[in-house]
Amino acid sequence: MKFAYLIFFFSLFSLGLFSQTETPPETYSLQIEGQITNSDDNPMIGAVVQVYQGAKLVSTHPVNLEGNYSFQLPLNGDYTIVVSAQKTVTKKFMVSTRGVPPERALTKFSVIKADLSLFEKMDGIDYSILNQPLQKYMYKADKTNFGFDEAYFQQMLGGLQRLKELEEAARLKKKELEANYNNAIKTADKAFQKKDWTTAKSNYSKAIDLKPTENYPKDQLAQIDVILKDQDALNKKLEADKAAAAKALADKAAADAKAKADADALAKKKADDEAARLAKEKADKLIADKALADKAAADAKAKADADALAKKKADDEAARLAKEKADKLIADKALADKAAADAKAKADADALAKKKADDEAARLAKEKA
Repeated sequence: MKFAYLIFFFSLFSLGLFSQTETPPETYSLQIEGQITNSDDNPMIGAVVQVYQGAKLVSTHPVNLEGNYSFQLPLNGDYTIVVSAQKTVTKKFMVSTRGVPPERALTKFSVIKADLSLFEKMDGIDYSILNQPLQKYMYKADKTNFGFDEAYFQQMLGGLQRLKELEEAARLKKKELEANYNNAIKTADKAFQKKDWTTAKSNYSKAIDLKPTENYPKDQLAQIDVILKDQDALNKKLEADKAAAAKALADKAAADAKAKADADALAKKKADDEAARLAKEKADKLIADKALADKAAADAKAKADADALAKKKADDEAARLAKEKADKLIADKALADKAAADAKAKADADALAKKKADDEAARLAKEKA
């Protein structure tokens, strides 16, 4: 399990130099990364990593869903990195990027990997040690790379261990208090259900002594006081309610009898009204049936008249067609007679013309002879 307040991993990543075909940048920055977790070693979602130079906030880096963060620090600066989350104790560490030789800045530095665990703040614990940086990083000329201040870290470990012990004791005390409180509430609630007011009051009072800020046992005690105070009044009310119930039963019986009489009268009136309605319906039906019969007779007469009119129209149409046919036959005969006369006239004219031609030819021949 992680140390309760701080775990820093300083990882020396391989230093990959640029090949001769690549152009390196003028200088490199220092890469800072890590993971923020909670007391259960799970990612602390919502944690924020802030970078300060003195009192000035330089940048803010929320962690991702895995609790990881990452950023770069320029050289020649002193930085304070503050890590925080809601309802937890804020922690910080320092990084100085000063003292790097110009020629060393032309190649990559090892990545500083700083993992932290954030814990819920507990009452009665002195967290003043966390006002100091948990770790200090700086350039180490003998290693030509960045590293942490081991002596400072060892010094902080002692204070952090003491803080851990205080918190562990506080957790145990809180756990014991919580158990005692829950037992008192459980006993009091059972007694409350059984109306054992003495036992209930004793254990609710015990719960209040253990956790004075809790409202539930106070509310229960107040409710018991109201119950006890009103007990006599409640008994008297029960007697009054019993008398009222008896009177209510008598009143209800009288009301039921009246309601039954009213209902019987209403039922008789409904029956009379229904009989009158049925008689009227019967009379109305007779009138309607006669009207239907009269309408049927009128419809039959109208149909006979219509049929006679249709027959007359059919006879008239047949006579008209017969006359048209006779007229057509006469006209056709007249046309035929005219055609025969025209043909005879044409034949006679042709014969006459031929005779004239023959006579003319004979005359001419005689004249020539």
